[in-house]
Amino acid sequence: MRLGCLAVVVALLLGACGSSSGPGPASEASFSFREAGAESAGVRIVFLHGAAYDSSVWERTGILAAMAEAGYHAVAVDLPGKGTSTGVANVAWLDGVLDHFGFDAAVIVSPSASGAVSLPYLTERPERVAGFVPVAPVGGATFVWSAGPSPPTLVVLGENDTGFAAGTRALADAIPDAELVVLADAGHAAYEDQPEAFTNALLAFLEVRVDRR
Repeated sequence: MRLGCLAVVVALLLGACGSSSGPGPASEASFSFREAGAESAGVRIVFLHGAAYDSSVWERTGILAAMAEAGYHAVAVDLPGKGTSTGVANVAWLDGVLDHFGFDAAVIVSPSASGAVSLPYLTERPERVAGFVPVAPVGGATFVWSAGPSPPTLVVLGENDTGFAAGTRALADAIPDAELVVLADAGHAAYEDQPEAFTNALLAFLEVRVDRR
């Protein structure tokens, strides 16, 4: 497992770690992350997290390591305000994350509060989303897809997550060809409650629906 903290310079971006540059006025940005798997892997995965967590949840549950063992390049990033990450979680910030790692596109795994950045990213940068795995995300109830062909999408819901059930199901209906998986005996943080079942669902989705470029 590799840990990092990068200083990134991106237009209109605040954050931390490595360096990159973009046109126009720029601010130094920083983000901390955990990384596993070969950089040469054909499919890249970026894990975000919910408000009560940070990037360590993907390490603690063994999910990050499982992705690496399956041959994927996986990166779990701390959102601004967590770890040593600073700035504002927005489309430009997530662009900076992908740019730092040299990802033209990535599979975005986005639980809960991180939906506030991943759903706008999905509509504004669909060409950079190789696959989308929202886990009971914020904003699902009101999401409207209008950006043309959608990326492969796996929507995950814990069966005991009554607070986000309606919105998550609405999101699955809103994204064309999205697959909905309901994990048994799991709550809002389904990946933490049932890490093995979540890992199996994610690996099956990656193998069947995401192109290994």
